[in-house]
Formats: sequence, structure tokens, C-alpha cells
Amino acid sequence: HKWGQEPVVLILSLLFLGFFAGPIQPINAELAVDVTFPGDETAVESVQQIGGNLMSAVLVPFAERLSKSDIQLFPRSELLGSDIHGDAILLVALALGTILFFSGFHAPLRRTMADGAAENERRGRLGSNSSESSCVSLIG
Repeated sequence: HKWGQEPVVLILSLLFLGFFAGPIQPINAELAVDVTFPGDETAVESVQQIGGNLMSAVLVPFAERLSKSDIQLFPRSELLGSDIHGDAILLVALALGTILFFSGFHAPLRRTMADGAAENERRGRLGSNSSESSCVSLIG
């Protein structure tokens, strides 16, 4: 397809991919730490990083083999006629599988619950001590 041969389209696609997909890793790391609280943050993020690198290493040979397969899309249409490589199909399948898996992800956010409980406890202590609550109301 002629759009696939344009360097400007490639550069813009990579810029948009980096802009929208780049923030996913830190958000994912924070979610993992929140779910595994009170586990060690460094250990959780390290396991997550190693797991991601391992999956990438495992998928590279499959993606390489699939990149050699070529599937024609809309071969009878001059306007829509295109082809797609097997590695792109693998990427789409992984993305759809990930979306389906995490659409049903409802784990308790333990760190958030612990922070909320600590905040409620602090407020309860301030409310029971009238001198502290009057000082806080003057400051705040």
C-alpha cells in the first residue's frame, strides 16, 4: 500500500504511539504496587519488568516467522486494497487479549484502601480532640 511507503506517516505514527502508549508503563507499575500492597515496591516492579522482557524475548521468534506471511485485504478494491503481515496480526491479537483480560480486572486496591483508612483514623483523632480540631480549623 502506498501509505506504508511514506516516511512522514511512519514518523507521525511513532510519535502518536509514544505519546499515547508511553505513559502506560508507569501507570501499570503503580497499579501493580497498589494491588500487591504491602509487598515491596521495588520487587513488584522488578518482577513486572523482567516478565515483560521475557515475554518480548519469547514473542520475537514468532513475530519474525509471522512477518514473512502476507495476507491480502480487499484485493478487489483499488482504494481499500492492502496487505497485512502476520506480525501485525499477532500484535492486534495480543492487544485484544490484553483488553479482554483487564476489562474484567477488579482486584482490591490495597494501598489506596490503607491510605484511606489512615486518613479516616487521623480525622477521627482530630475530631475527638477539640483543641486540635480548633487549631486545625484556624490553620486550614
